[in-house]
Amino acid sequence: MKNQKGVTLVELLIVILIMGVITTVAITLVSVSMKSEREVSSQNQIQREARLIMEFMTERMRDGAKWELVNANQFALKDGAKTHLTFTKLTGDKGKIVLGESGNTLSENVIFSLPDYNQNPVTVKLVIDNGNDRIELTSNIYYQRFRNN
Repeated sequence: MKNQKGVTLVELLIVILIMGVITTVAITLVSVSMKSEREVSSQNQIQREARLIMEFMTERMRDGAKWELVNANQFALKDGAKTHLTFTKLTGDKGKIVLGESGNTLSENVIFSLPDYNQNPVTVKLVIDNGNDRIELTSNIYYQRFRNN
């Protein structure tokens, strides 16, 4: 029995222990990465929603559309008879913004109030808050660029 090859039980147990530690660390890293990716994805989605709504709204407002009160819980961005956006309060300050006549909901987590058209520039503030993430955008719209002195 001079040339016995193989591993002892102690060596095998040490290898299994090392592999277990490495596997645990790898699983933890993957789990943390996936959680982080979900959070970033959620933030990016809210940011996309906010930018889309703000760009659409400010573009229409610069073309002359104005927000009009429809009823106590609803107002619409209109240009003559055409409705571009409708904001409807749902609960508290939050509401949803719907795209014109198509009725497609752009976001249901919007905090928005009618802008003051007596100011120049008119400041438009849009907040989207889904409970976990919040984004706030502000834009200034100049309806009267030059005043007669």
